[in-house]
Amino acid sequence: MTPNDPTPDEQLDPTTLAELRRLARSRPQSGRGQVAKASAIRTLERLARASRRGQGISDDPAVLRLFADDRDPSERVRRDDWHPDPDSGFFELELYDTVESRRRWYRNLLGRR
Repeated sequence: MTPNDPTPDEQLDPTTLAELRRLARSRPQSGRGQVAKASAIRTLERLARASRRGQGISDDPAVLRLFADDRDPSERVRRDDWHPDPDSGFFELELYDTVESRRRWYRNLLGRR
């Protein structure tokens, strides 16, 4: 990944996305054009993967339940919500966490804000 590549958390404006799609569909004649096309395809694939994953959210049912839109961030977590180590001795104590703090914990472990 180069410093100019967008991260999955960045939102690209519609003009930039349209240009990436145009480049990905192009039929370049030069080597430079072929590199630009490959880079556009790679960027679009990375953005598509990020959106499919819900910006880093796993397909695990406990994680999906934790990040459900109908959950109030200030409510307490439930036993069946995501926890990094449910067998730890702190599991019972951490049932006093709020949904928002557990979401933040999950994102911090993944290195996403």
